Amino acid sequence: MLGIGDTAPDFHAETSEGPIDFYDFAADGWVVLFSHPHFFRPVCVSEMGQASRLAPDFVALGCKLLAVTVDPLDRFEDWQADIVKSEATGIRFPVVSDPERQVTALYGLIHPAMSPEAPTRSAYIIDPQRRVRALLAFPSSMGRDFAYILTLVNSLQLTDRAKVASPAGWRPGDEMAIVPGLSAEELSSRFPAGWREATPYLRYVQIPSK
Repeated sequence: MLGIGDTAPDFHAETSEGPIDFYDFAADGWVVLFSHPHFFRPVCVSEMGQASRLAPDFVALGCKLLAVTVDPLDRFEDWQADIVKSEATGIRFPVVSDPERQVTALYGLIHPAMSPEAPTRSAYIIDPQRRVRALLAFPSSMGRDFAYILTLVNSLQLTDRAKVASPAGWRPGDEMAIVPGLSAEELSSRFPAGWREATPYLRYVQIPSK
């Protein structure tokens, strides 16, 4: 399994929207690459529905979604029909079909102690430099919260732009914590509107989302 800071590997694959080369697909943006066990599974349907409803919000952050399954694509349209019926949305991003387990091997998406043949619910947040910035791994019984993943992408982008970090429970629009170690001159230069000090090392500032 890849770790934070590792380079996300390139691959060629067939998807529900045609063949892709991952680096070409990512271009100069962010990507959330996530796996799910199989088509026609209840939790997978719910995840695909939530991810699709939030897809425009990811796009607004310059972030693409890319799902990975080990199922072939011959029943994809039947599965998507179930998602439309249940979730009132179609899938708004490509789904990689990886029956030979090549992509799942590259990204360590199969955890043999959980299942020797099906991916877990893993997700990688990958930045424009192809670096893994965050990763999640859930058992097949627990669906992921894509609203939280959206928040995570938002936080990573803001912390790249300013010397700040996201405190516990942070949501877009909340104050962020200033990283320690900045001189008084750096503080004044970076945060001319000022900041709120809880302790000498815990200082909060409002960072615009754009």
